[in-house]
Amino acid sequence: MKLTNDIKFIWDYFKDKGLTDYGIAGLMGNLYAESGLRSNTLERLCIKRYAELGINFTNELYTISVDNGAISKAEFLSPMGKHYGYGLAQWTTESRKRGLYEYTEQQYTSIGDLQAQCEYLYRELETSFKTTLSVLKTAQGIDSASDRVLLKFEAPKDAESQIDLRRKYSNEIYNLLGGSMVIIGSARIDENGHASGGKAGDQNGKEVSTQKYYLHEKGWNVLRAKEPQVREAIAQNMTWACANNNIGYDQGQNQTLYQVAKPLGFNCSLVGTPCETDCARLVRVCVLYAGVQCADFYTATELDALLATGAFEQVYPSMPDGLMRGDILVTKTKGHTVVVLSNGDKVNPTTPTAPTNDKLGWIKVGTDYYYRIASGANAHGWNDIKCKDGNTYRFYFDDKGKMQTGWQHIGDYWYYFHDTVGSGLEGAMYVSDKDGRQFIATF
Repeated sequence: MKLTNDIKFIWDYFKDKGLTDYGIAGLMGNLYAESGLRSNTLERLCIKRYAELGINFTNELYTISVDNGAISKAEFLSPMGKHYGYGLAQWTTESRKRGLYEYTEQQYTSIGDLQAQCEYLYRELETSFKTTLSVLKTAQGIDSASDRVLLKFEAPKDAESQIDLRRKYSNEIYNLLGGSMVIIGSARIDENGHASGGKAGDQNGKEVSTQKYYLHEKGWNVLRAKEPQVREAIAQNMTWACANNNIGYDQGQNQTLYQVAKPLGFNCSLVGTPCETDCARLVRVCVLYAGVQCADFYTATELDALLATGAFEQVYPSMPDGLMRGDILVTKTKGHTVVVLSNGDKVNPTTPTAPTNDKLGWIKVGTDYYYRIASGANAHGWNDIKCKDGNTYRFYFDDKGKMQTGWQHIGDYWYYFHDTVGSGLEGAMYVSDKDGRQFIATF
């Protein structure tokens, strides 16, 4: 959908009438489904029926014929004795078409005049659809506004089957003209517009990048990490990936980012070697950076793989205003996956649990240690961290971000973490050699 002067005019008209951005998007998404947001649109079936009689109308010729009287008022109200739609809202019944005809006649303007049709539509809302108008003036979600217009204003016979499509159009309208907009990040396509075959790294700044939220044609499943620190870390790492032109898109080389990032704690800001990923493998790297261990997945298996970690839950927010920074969206069937990078309008930012300062690296709170990986986000789960002696050791952090020491039962196994206070390596994981001798492991 492209922005046109007519689309902008319609948006501005209803904005001036006090509809919320969500309400306008819900209304215009339905009008787009009805008429393509063109005020001179005659229903295609009507054009076909006229053609069968040897009368060849275009939208423009039909409108002119109504304006100059070649098509009478009676014929306009009931073409060939039937009911067919015309105009922005595809007004169909005789009573509603009569109102449009008489209103434009009073205004001394064309039956297809855009402003006159907007005025007539609003007058209908004010007089005959007051509850719908109230909904559109207070709407706090695109989908709910779209559904209201479809079911109570347009009300086609097959309304229920059109809900998803009209929501899609309404979201597209909001993307074009709405107020605040949710931003998402993902690995998208290579520099040649292909799934594979390009050069390593992001060649045009768009292979792995951010964009405005959109409703995918396959629909979205929404996965949300249970802990705010995990959500923040996922979003932060996706932001770094989108800004790092060493990370490009290639399905045929989709594991090279994982291989390069693993020794770096999966921190995408530190990736200095040109490498490749795809949408699902980039999301996995972001999840691993947040301290959540998960098996490899692609979009068709992503939902189950992430739910299996126990760190995520599937949620059903209003779209997109109920989305939270760090949410993961994956299509309902094999297709695409993205990370949400900004909160929707209905989300109040939450403060992560202790510690709350913005210092990065090790932080001590009382007798407990945390490892801050980004502003507002602590490490969780397994993390390989380079320490002052230059070696990288493995640590484990609980769901609150607190470093664990001593014996810990994780998954199906027991692990031991150095517990000598003041040692400098407190929390580092021990391993045993073939003779059973224990020592702190380096990675």
